[in-house]
Amino acid sequence: MHGVGPCVGARRGLAGRRRQLLAATSPWAGASSRGLAAIDAGDAHRAAAARDRMDASQAQALQLHSVPGENRVEGVVRIGDGVVDVFLDRVRAAYDASLPG
Repeated sequence: MHGVGPCVGARRGLAGRRRQLLAATSPWAGASSRGLAAIDAGDAHRAAAARDRMDASQAQALQLHSVPGENRVEGVVRIGDGVVDVFLDRVRAAYDASLPG
């Protein structure tokens, strides 16, 4: 009988990371598309609803954490770090600037 080799352990770690990345992709993508909807809404009511959905999707994404000990970077699983989050911040700023004084 053979023991578990290092390749098997590496594949298990990769599978865990991949699951977390795939799980995080949907809410981050949802937040991005809802951000675009807020920009393109055309009226205040639809823009507010899209912004609320964007915020909810991002909140959901921020709840997904890496598996401790299986990743180089532990914590929240981020997709497009420095891109998606900055875009969402800019959507919020544009939305807030569009509100009546």
